[in-house]
Amino acid sequence: MFPIRCFTCGRVLAQYWNEYSERKDLGEDPAEILNDIWAKFYPGQRPRDCCTRMFYSFVDLTEDYNYYKHPHEETYRKKKIQA
Repeated sequence: MFPIRCFTCGRVLAQYWNEYSERKDLGEDPAEILNDIWAKFYPGQRPRDCCTRMFYSFVDLTEDYNYYKHPHEETYRKKKIQA
């Protein structure tokens, strides 16, 4: 889950994550994507370094966690407690 706000300046960033990740998956340059997104919402300003860091350093591990969760984990816990 992408952070809602930049950890340093507090600017709200979560609303831009979907567009950024979709365009990145299509093979676009991440720097160009951020410049385009930033130009739409903050005309005349360049992306802040702290906010840029939030996009570049984020790694979505949700799928990895879901992969390793056992589908019958609750069933096994109940059997261990009863035994």
